[in-house]
Amino acid sequence: MGLVRRSREAQAHDSFRRYGIHPNAAACARTDQARGADGRDRAPQEGKRRRRTAFDTGPIYVEGAEPGDTLEVRILKIVPNTEAFNFNVPGKEFPTVGQLASEFPEGFVRYYRLDLGKMQTEFKPGIVIDLKPFPGTFAVGVDPNEPDAKAGPPIHDAQGRTSTLRPWKNGSNMDVNELQAGSTLYLPVFQKGGLIWTGDSHCRQGNGEVNLTALECSYKEIEIQPIVRKDLKTEWPWAENEAYWVFMGFDEDLNQAMKIAVEQTVNWLARQTLVPMSRQEAYALTSIVGDCRVSQVVDIRKGVHCMIPKTIFKGR
Repeated sequence: MGLVRRSREAQAHDSFRRYGIHPNAAACARTDQARGADGRDRAPQEGKRRRRTAFDTGPIYVEGAEPGDTLEVRILKIVPNTEAFNFNVPGKEFPTVGQLASEFPEGFVRYYRLDLGKMQTEFKPGIVIDLKPFPGTFAVGVDPNEPDAKAGPPIHDAQGRTSTLRPWKNGSNMDVNELQAGSTLYLPVFQKGGLIWTGDSHCRQGNGEVNLTALECSYKEIEIQPIVRKDLKTEWPWAENEAYWVFMGFDEDLNQAMKIAVEQTVNWLARQTLVPMSRQEAYALTSIVGDCRVSQVVDIRKGVHCMIPKTIFKGR
Protein backbone atom coordinates (compact mmCIF):
# COMPACT_ATOMS: atom_id res chain seq x y z
CA MET A 1 0.00 0.00 0.00
CA GLY A 2 1.29 3.48 -0.81
CA LEU A 3 -0.42 6.70 -1.89
CA VAL A 4 2.28 9.13 -0.87
CA ARG A 5 3.65 11.97 -2.99
CA ARG A 6 7.19 13.27 -2.78
CA SER A 7 8.67 16.40 -4.33
CA ARG A 8 10.68 15.94 -7.46
CA GLU A 9 14.22 14.98 -6.48
CA ALA A 10 15.68 17.60 -8.79
CA GLN A 11 13.98 20.27 -6.68
CA ALA A 12 14.89 18.65 -3.37
CA HIS A 13 18.56 18.03 -4.18
CA ASP A 14 20.12 21.10 -2.53
CA SER A 15 17.96 21.20 0.59
CA PHE A 16 18.53 17.54 1.41
CA ARG A 17 22.19 17.31 0.52
CA ARG A 18 23.13 18.44 4.02
CA TYR A 19 21.59 15.16 5.24
CA GLY A 20 23.89 13.17 2.98
CA ILE A 21 26.16 10.35 4.03
CA HIS A 22 29.36 8.91 2.68
CA PRO A 23 29.14 5.57 0.89
CA ASN A 24 29.75 2.55 3.17
CA ALA A 25 28.57 4.52 6.21
CA ALA A 26 25.41 3.40 8.00
CA ALA A 27 22.34 5.61 8.28
CA CYS A 28 19.41 5.30 10.70
CA ALA A 29 15.91 6.65 10.17
CA ARG A 30 12.48 6.61 11.78
CA THR A 31 9.35 5.97 9.72
CA ASP A 32 5.74 6.99 10.35
CA GLN A 33 2.46 5.16 9.85
CA ALA A 34 -0.09 6.02 7.21
CA ARG A 35 -2.92 8.27 8.35
CA GLY A 36 -5.86 10.23 7.01
CA ALA A 37 -5.44 13.55 5.27
CA ASP A 38 -6.58 15.33 8.45
CA GLY A 39 -3.54 13.83 10.20
CA ARG A 40 -5.60 12.28 12.99
CA ASP A 41 -6.70 8.77 12.09
CA ARG A 42 -4.22 6.12 11.05
CA ALA A 43 -6.69 4.19 8.91
CA PRO A 44 -10.12 4.89 7.40
CA GLN A 45 -13.15 4.17 9.51
CA GLU A 46 -15.82 1.89 8.12
CA GLY A 47 -17.96 3.55 5.48
CA LYS A 48 -16.02 6.82 5.55
CA ARG A 49 -14.15 8.05 2.53
CA ARG A 50 -10.85 9.73 3.23
CA ARG A 51 -7.88 10.72 1.19
CA ARG A 52 -5.08 8.35 2.12
CA THR A 53 -1.52 9.43 2.84
CA ALA A 54 1.53 7.35 3.68
CA PHE A 55 4.69 9.08 4.86
CA ASP A 56 8.15 8.49 3.43
CA THR A 57 11.49 9.32 5.02
CA GLY A 58 14.19 10.88 2.83
CA PRO A 59 15.75 11.58 0.47
CA ILE A 60 19.24 10.70 1.71
CA TYR A 61 22.06 11.98 -0.48
CA VAL A 62 24.89 9.47 -0.93
CA GLU A 63 28.23 11.06 -1.77
CA GLY A 64 29.67 9.81 -5.06
CA ALA A 65 26.50 8.25 -6.46
CA GLU A 66 25.95 9.25 -10.08
CA PRO A 67 23.40 8.32 -12.73
CA GLY A 68 24.35 4.98 -14.25
CA ASP A 69 25.79 3.63 -10.98
CA THR A 70 24.18 0.98 -8.82
CA LEU A 71 23.41 1.54 -5.15
CA GLU A 72 23.91 -1.57 -3.05
CA VAL A 73 21.79 -0.95 0.05
CA ARG A 74 22.28 -3.28 3.00
CA ILE A 75 19.32 -3.37 5.38
CA LEU A 76 21.10 -3.88 8.68
CA LYS A 77 18.37 -3.52 11.30
CA ILE A 78 14.64 -2.86 11.62
CA VAL A 79 13.06 -2.00 14.98
CA PRO A 80 9.26 -1.61 14.76
CA ASN A 81 7.04 0.42 17.04
CA THR A 82 4.33 -1.40 18.96
CA GLU A 83 1.18 -0.58 16.95
CA ALA A 84 -0.07 -1.78 13.57
CA PHE A 85 -3.26 -2.06 11.54
CA ASN A 86 -4.82 -3.56 8.42
CA PHE A 87 -7.78 -2.29 6.43
CA ASN A 88 -9.66 -2.46 3.18
CA VAL A 89 -11.49 0.52 1.70
CA PRO A 90 -15.24 0.34 0.96
CA GLY A 91 -15.69 -1.60 -2.26
CA LYS A 92 -18.89 0.31 -3.07
CA GLU A 93 -16.85 3.51 -3.31
CA PHE A 94 -13.57 2.02 -4.60
CA PRO A 95 -14.65 -0.91 -6.83
CA THR A 96 -11.16 -1.54 -8.27
CA VAL A 97 -9.09 -1.29 -5.07
CA GLY A 98 -8.41 -4.77 -3.73
CA GLN A 99 -8.84 -8.12 -5.43
CA LEU A 100 -12.33 -8.75 -4.01
CA ALA A 101 -13.55 -5.18 -3.71
CA SER A 102 -17.04 -5.94 -5.00
CA GLU A 103 -17.47 -8.64 -2.34
CA PHE A 104 -16.66 -6.22 0.50
CA PRO A 105 -18.79 -3.10 -0.05
CA GLU A 106 -18.07 -1.76 3.44
CA GLY A 107 -14.69 -0.67 4.75
CA PHE A 108 -13.02 -2.62 7.53
CA VAL A 109 -10.12 -1.79 9.83
CA ARG A 110 -8.50 -3.61 12.74
CA TYR A 111 -5.68 -2.46 15.01
CA TYR A 112 -3.02 -4.68 16.53
CA ARG A 113 -0.62 -4.46 19.45
CA LEU A 114 2.81 -5.87 18.59
CA ASP A 115 4.77 -7.94 21.10
CA LEU A 116 8.33 -7.02 20.17
CA GLY A 117 9.80 -9.41 22.72
CA LYS A 118 8.22 -12.37 20.96
CA MET A 119 8.05 -10.60 17.58
CA GLN A 120 4.41 -11.65 17.30
CA THR A 121 0.90 -10.25 17.28
CA GLU A 122 -2.47 -11.83 17.93
CA PHE A 123 -4.77 -11.66 14.90
CA LYS A 124 -7.64 -12.88 17.05
CA PRO A 125 -7.85 -15.41 19.88
CA GLY A 126 -6.39 -18.65 18.53
CA ILE A 127 -4.35 -17.06 15.71
CA VAL A 128 -0.84 -15.67 16.33
CA ILE A 129 1.22 -14.07 13.56
CA ASP A 130 5.02 -13.92 13.57
CA LEU A 131 6.33 -10.47 12.65
CA LYS A 132 8.59 -10.17 9.59
CA PRO A 133 9.14 -6.42 9.15
CA PHE A 134 10.27 -4.98 5.83
CA PRO A 135 9.86 -1.61 4.05
CA GLY A 136 7.03 -1.77 1.51
CA THR A 137 8.51 1.27 -0.21
CA PHE A 138 12.23 1.64 -0.79
CA ALA A 139 13.59 3.75 -3.60
CA VAL A 140 16.16 6.03 -5.10
CA GLY A 141 15.45 9.22 -7.06
CA VAL A 142 12.97 9.00 -9.91
CA ASP A 143 13.74 7.68 -13.38
CA PRO A 144 13.31 10.66 -15.78
CA ASN A 145 12.23 8.19 -18.47
CA GLU A 146 9.53 6.48 -16.44
CA PRO A 147 6.58 5.90 -18.81
CA ASP A 148 3.28 7.70 -18.38
CA ALA A 149 0.55 6.09 -16.33
CA LYS A 150 -1.49 3.47 -18.20
CA ALA A 151 -4.17 3.48 -15.51
CA GLY A 152 -5.01 5.20 -12.23
CA PRO A 153 -3.92 8.67 -11.10
CA PRO A 154 -1.11 10.49 -12.93
CA ILE A 155 2.50 9.83 -11.90
CA HIS A 156 3.22 13.58 -11.61
CA ASP A 157 0.71 16.15 -10.39
CA ALA A 158 0.39 19.80 -11.39
CA GLN A 159 2.95 20.84 -8.76
CA GLY A 160 5.52 18.40 -10.13
CA ARG A 161 5.26 15.99 -7.22
CA THR A 162 5.88 12.30 -7.92
CA SER A 163 3.47 9.61 -6.74
CA THR A 164 5.01 6.61 -5.02
CA LEU A 165 1.93 4.46 -5.63
CA ARG A 166 3.56 2.49 -8.45
CA PRO A 167 6.80 0.50 -8.31
CA TRP A 168 9.30 1.06 -11.09
CA LYS A 169 12.99 0.69 -11.96
CA ASN A 170 13.96 3.04 -9.12
CA GLY A 171 12.16 0.78 -6.63
CA SER A 172 9.35 2.65 -4.88
CA ASN A 173 6.25 0.70 -3.76
CA MET A 174 7.66 -2.77 -4.48
CA ASP A 175 6.06 -4.61 -1.53
CA VAL A 176 8.60 -7.45 -1.78
CA ASN A 177 8.49 -9.21 1.57
CA GLU A 178 12.00 -10.66 1.23
CA LEU A 179 13.53 -7.23 2.01
CA GLN A 180 13.89 -7.90 5.72
CA ALA A 181 16.86 -7.11 7.96
CA GLY A 182 19.92 -8.91 6.64
CA SER A 183 18.94 -8.49 2.99
CA THR A 184 20.67 -6.36 0.35
CA LEU A 185 18.84 -4.38 -2.32
CA TYR A 186 20.41 -3.27 -5.62
CA LEU A 187 18.93 -0.20 -7.34
CA PRO A 188 19.96 1.69 -10.49
CA VAL A 189 20.85 5.33 -9.82
CA PHE A 190 18.99 7.99 -11.85
CA GLN A 191 19.78 11.16 -9.88
CA LYS A 192 23.00 12.62 -8.51
CA GLY A 193 23.46 11.46 -4.91
CA GLY A 194 21.14 8.50 -5.40
CA LEU A 195 18.50 10.07 -3.10
CA ILE A 196 17.33 7.14 -0.98
CA TRP A 197 13.93 7.20 0.67
CA THR A 198 11.73 4.65 2.39
CA GLY A 199 8.31 4.26 3.95
CA ASP A 200 5.06 2.25 3.81
CA SER A 201 6.56 0.22 6.64
CA HIS A 202 5.21 -3.29 7.02
CA CYS A 203 5.50 -5.74 9.90
CA ARG A 204 4.08 -8.68 7.93
CA GLN A 205 2.69 -9.10 4.43
CA GLY A 206 1.49 -12.02 2.36
CA ASN A 207 2.49 -12.17 -1.29
CA GLY A 208 -0.17 -10.33 -3.26
CA GLU A 209 -1.22 -7.88 -0.50
CA VAL A 210 -4.70 -8.67 -1.78
CA ASN A 211 -6.96 -6.38 0.30
CA LEU A 212 -4.70 -3.30 -0.32
CA THR A 213 -2.76 -3.28 2.95
CA ALA A 214 -0.31 -5.41 4.88
CA LEU A 215 0.18 -5.37 8.64
CA GLU A 216 0.91 -1.64 8.37
CA CYS A 217 3.23 -0.30 11.05
CA SER A 218 6.03 2.18 11.63
CA TYR A 219 9.68 1.80 12.59
CA LYS A 220 11.42 3.22 15.58
CA GLU A 221 14.58 2.60 13.63
CA ILE A 222 15.67 1.26 10.26
CA GLU A 223 19.43 1.11 9.72
CA ILE A 224 20.85 0.88 6.20
CA GLN A 225 24.31 0.94 4.65
CA PRO A 226 24.51 2.24 1.05
CA ILE A 227 27.48 1.28 -1.12
CA VAL A 228 28.12 2.97 -4.47
CA ARG A 229 28.89 0.35 -7.11
CA LYS A 230 30.62 1.80 -10.15
CA ASP A 231 31.40 -1.73 -11.33
CA LEU A 232 27.82 -3.00 -11.45
CA LYS A 233 25.11 -2.08 -13.94
CA THR A 234 21.50 -2.69 -12.94
CA GLU A 235 18.36 -2.14 -15.04
CA TRP A 236 15.65 -3.34 -12.61
CA PRO A 237 15.78 -3.73 -8.82
CA TRP A 238 17.07 -7.02 -7.45
CA ALA A 239 18.03 -8.25 -4.03
CA GLU A 240 19.61 -11.03 -2.07
CA ASN A 241 19.38 -12.48 1.41
CA GLU A 242 20.97 -15.45 3.11
CA ALA A 243 18.88 -17.95 1.18
CA TYR A 244 17.97 -16.43 -2.20
CA TRP A 245 18.75 -14.08 -5.04
CA VAL A 246 15.57 -12.16 -5.85
CA PHE A 247 14.74 -10.51 -9.21
CA MET A 248 11.81 -8.17 -9.77
CA GLY A 249 9.49 -7.06 -12.54
CA PHE A 250 6.68 -4.49 -12.55
CA ASP A 251 3.94 -3.75 -15.07
CA GLU A 252 0.21 -3.02 -15.22
CA ASP A 253 -0.09 -6.41 -16.96
CA LEU A 254 0.79 -9.20 -14.51
CA ASN A 255 2.01 -11.41 -17.38
CA GLN A 256 4.42 -8.69 -18.49
CA ALA A 257 5.63 -8.22 -14.91
CA MET A 258 6.30 -11.97 -14.82
CA LYS A 259 8.21 -11.76 -18.12
CA ILE A 260 10.42 -8.94 -16.83
CA ALA A 261 11.21 -10.80 -13.60
CA VAL A 262 12.06 -13.99 -15.49
CA GLU A 263 14.25 -12.08 -17.97
CA GLN A 264 16.16 -10.44 -15.13
CA THR A 265 16.66 -13.83 -13.47
CA VAL A 266 17.91 -15.46 -16.67
CA ASN A 267 20.18 -12.52 -17.49
CA TRP A 268 21.78 -12.59 -14.03
CA LEU A 269 22.36 -16.33 -14.10
CA ALA A 270 23.98 -16.06 -17.53
CA ARG A 271 26.34 -13.32 -16.27
CA GLN A 272 27.29 -14.70 -12.85
CA THR A 273 30.71 -16.37 -12.48
CA LEU A 274 30.11 -18.74 -9.55
CA VAL A 275 29.20 -21.46 -12.03
CA PRO A 276 29.36 -20.09 -15.59
CA MET A 277 26.47 -21.08 -17.84
CA SER A 278 24.91 -20.19 -21.18
CA ARG A 279 21.72 -18.19 -21.41
CA GLN A 280 19.93 -21.34 -22.54
CA GLU A 281 21.13 -23.13 -19.41
CA ALA A 282 20.06 -20.13 -17.30
CA TYR A 283 16.56 -20.29 -18.79
CA ALA A 284 16.35 -24.01 -18.02
CA LEU A 285 17.66 -23.55 -14.47
CA THR A 286 15.10 -20.81 -13.80
CA SER A 287 12.33 -23.15 -14.93
CA ILE A 288 13.62 -25.97 -12.72
CA VAL A 289 14.40 -24.15 -9.44
CA GLY A 290 13.11 -20.58 -9.82
CA ASP A 291 10.27 -19.65 -7.47
CA CYS A 292 8.32 -16.76 -9.01
CA ARG A 293 5.81 -15.09 -6.71
CA VAL A 294 3.25 -12.31 -7.08
CA SER A 295 4.58 -9.49 -4.89
CA GLN A 296 1.43 -7.36 -5.01
CA VAL A 297 -1.61 -6.75 -7.21
CA VAL A 298 -2.89 -3.49 -5.67
CA ASP A 299 -0.39 -0.81 -6.71
CA ILE A 300 -1.63 -0.40 -10.32
CA ARG A 301 1.73 -1.67 -11.58
CA LYS A 302 1.66 -5.23 -10.39
CA GLY A 303 4.82 -6.94 -9.15
CA VAL A 304 6.45 -10.34 -9.52
CA HIS A 305 9.68 -11.48 -7.89
CA CYS A 306 11.58 -14.61 -8.90
CA MET A 307 13.87 -16.30 -6.36
CA ILE A 308 16.87 -18.53 -7.03
CA PRO A 309 18.04 -20.59 -4.02
CA LYS A 310 21.69 -20.12 -3.15
CA THR A 311 22.00 -23.69 -1.87
CA ILE A 312 22.15 -25.10 -5.42
CA PHE A 313 25.55 -23.48 -5.92
CA LYS A 314 27.89 -25.96 -4.22
CA GLY A 315 30.95 -24.63 -2.48
CA ARG A 316 29.47 -21.20 -1.67
